[in-house]
Amino acid sequence: MLEFNFNLGNRGGLAHIFAISPQAVRDVRKNYRTGMWQLVTWNNPEEHGGYIVHIPIRSEQKIFEEESIRNQYGCYYSISIGGKIPSCRHQDADIIKLLENNRWLVASKDNNGEWRLSGSIERPLVFRTEKTTANAVAGLNAVTFNFTGQSHDSSIYLEISNLDSM
Repeated sequence: MLEFNFNLGNRGGLAHIFAISPQAVRDVRKNYRTGMWQLVTWNNPEEHGGYIVHIPIRSEQKIFEEESIRNQYGCYYSISIGGKIPSCRHQDADIIKLLENNRWLVASKDNNGEWRLSGSIERPLVFRTEKTTANAVAGLNAVTFNFTGQSHDSSIYLEISNLDSM
């Protein structure tokens, strides 16, 4: 019999989001001893035309959604990872432009400490934004964003250490 490893202390939401350009990735490989996947990035991704961008946003404003969809051709996954970057300023415009003009793999860590990698080198995710400003505190100079895409495989759980230290 198969059983789920149910965690009664489950906490929702995301703690971290990293956008990783495909050029920054050296390898994604499975550790057969632990059964977990490992993301290996270049020590200096910029030398290889790649970028790693940490997106700092409040945890209650981050979301990870992955829907499995079955049609006549089989199963695929629709992925959406998003949030709101509060207090976005002119100094951040170049980073937003970089994110908008490229495609990304996304490493996200949830509030239970689990890392996932969404997207792949072959099918990276697209970054979309909506910029707003409002009188309410939640809307002051904010950028709402979503990484979206479709994949034949679901997001994979990662065994990761180098992004934890950033």
